[in-house]
Amino acid sequence: GPSPPSQCASPYALTHTWQGDSMLSAFHFASSSTPATATATATSSEGPARFVGRQEAVDGGMVEVTKDGDVIVRVDTAEGEGEVGKDEGRKTVSLRSLDAFDAGLFVFHIAHVPFGCGVWPSLSLQGPHMDKDAQINLIEGIHNGARNHFSVSVGASSPCVQAGADQSLTSGHWEASRLLLDNIRQPSRHCSSIDELQYPSQACTLLPEEPFLGPSQPSEGGYFVVELDSDRHIKYWFFRSSEAPQDLLNDHPTPTPDAWKRPHGLVSLQTDTCPGWDNFRQMQVVLRTGLCGDRRG
Repeated sequence: GPSPPSQCASPYALTHTWQGDSMLSAFHFASSSTPATATATATSSEGPARFVGRQEAVDGGMVEVTKDGDVIVRVDTAEGEGEVGKDEGRKTVSLRSLDAFDAGLFVFHIAHVPFGCGVWPSLSLQGPHMDKDAQINLIEGIHNGARNHFSVSVGASSPCVQAGADQSLTSGHWEASRLLLDNIRQPSRHCSSIDELQYPSQACTLLPEEPFLGPSQPSEGGYFVVELDSDRHIKYWFFRSSEAPQDLLNDHPTPTPDAWKRPHGLVSLQTDTCPGWDNFRQMQVVLRTGLCGDRRG
């Protein structure tokens, strides 16, 4: 649960637990027909997805709470391929947390991430204005791809560059940008959502060495974890369920991220290159499954 660490590196304290019906009540169901307010509107990124409200999602089986308290979120499959209207799109779900956070350790235990042609699952932390504010993508799957795209982006006018980042501090590697030096594509270390040196909406993207999405994902599921410490860094980990740190699994967890394995992704939040408090504030958790469309980060 999110709670910023103190300067003496004391353990995090659990403040939020989202599970079962309590998770559904803690999130807003953004609808494609919602008036265009920045905090409530779902965007399909030009893809053929139609995001539906809570009641329609529950009635249509797109959101289900199991007897064990697990929450299943899925794309509508009731309508056949020829039954989906061209202008309407296939029904799916986009959830945004009602609470917002400036810092914390966010832990998501996920049994399965959907995949397939045109399927675009994502789990992120986003500022209140999706196209203008910072965004941290914990999960971004594309089609049947096994590699997760962990990315961090800030608004077009906000500074955030990772040019001096120490690659040895993370087990992942930077995705290649469009910038060529000596015929070698340079890493995507400019986190602005719009940068002429990188592909559209690429931002700072790190690819973990371990494939854990698509057909390669572990059957046991796993823990997707991100630490937002606006004075120091953003760190990202994935743990298979059987390999999760014991301090995450206790009845009263006291996680100590500094003692864990190297993160899969790391973005430094130094005052002179990427001021954390200027960019990452009032972040909300967003869970959605898009269909095709344009990549946003």
